[in-house]
Parts: sequence; structure tokens; C-alpha cells
Amino acid sequence: VTPGPAPSAVLVSDQPSDTACAGEDFVFDASGSTGALSYEFFVDGVSTGAPSTTPTVTLSLTDSQTVRVDAFPTAIGTGCML
Repeated sequence: VTPGPAPSAVLVSDQPSDTACAGEDFVFDASGSTGALSYEFFVDGVSTGAPSTTPTVTLSLTDSQTVRVDAFPTAIGTGCML
């Protein structure tokens, strides 16, 4: 078995300079990821939900929280990820 390449995750937000005022939401978009068919988003290392084929998520964040996305090569959130 020869494994295929792992997806390359790319995450961008809709807020200029990644800054929002209190009460404003961020829309994060991972559709620029290559080789990905599903995505799992995390805030401060905690999953926001099960992997999904939807490459966007809307989040309300507090000061200094970090967001990451894991990109998977299958539609069910399995396989090698990045």
C-alpha cells in the first residue's frame, strides 16, 4: 500500500487583520486547503464539532483564543491529516 499525500490545511478569516469588536463573529474558511474533503475546527485545542464536509465555521471568540483546522482526505474525517 502506498499512502497518498496528506492534505494541506489553509485557514483564513473574514475579519481584516483577524480583529473583531465585542459581539462580532468570525467566519473561518478552509476551502483553500488542498486534498481535503472534510474539516474539523478547534478553538484553543477543543473541537467545535465532528468533522464535516463544510469548509467554513462561524465562531464568536474572546481575547487571545486560537483557531485551527484539521483537513482530512476523506468525507468522513479519517485518514492522514495536516
